[in-house]
Amino acid sequence: MNEAIIIAIGVILILLIVYLVLKLCGNFRKKVYKLFLKAEKEVKSGEKMDYVINNIYPYLPKIVKIFISQKAFRYILQKMFDVVADFLNDGKINKK
Repeated sequence: MNEAIIIAIGVILILLIVYLVLKLCGNFRKKVYKLFLKAEKEVKSGEKMDYVINNIYPYLPKIVKIFISQKAFRYILQKMFDVVADFLNDGKINKK
């Protein structure tokens, strides 16, 4: 049982590190934001997030793909999009 707890903590720490690296990586965020803008202009409304994911996920390093599934990646990108949309709404990030 103790081994399972240690493994779980290790996995959580690795996922947290990967999340922070992705969040803090400026070039990655710039590429994602550019894809968001391109999707807004060129893609149908129901397919925008799929467009962004399909165009950025294949370029992630393999080590990142080991720890972040496409489903988890979608969640991270959705959170990024929510922050951008909130900021564009009134120029403030008020998490509404």
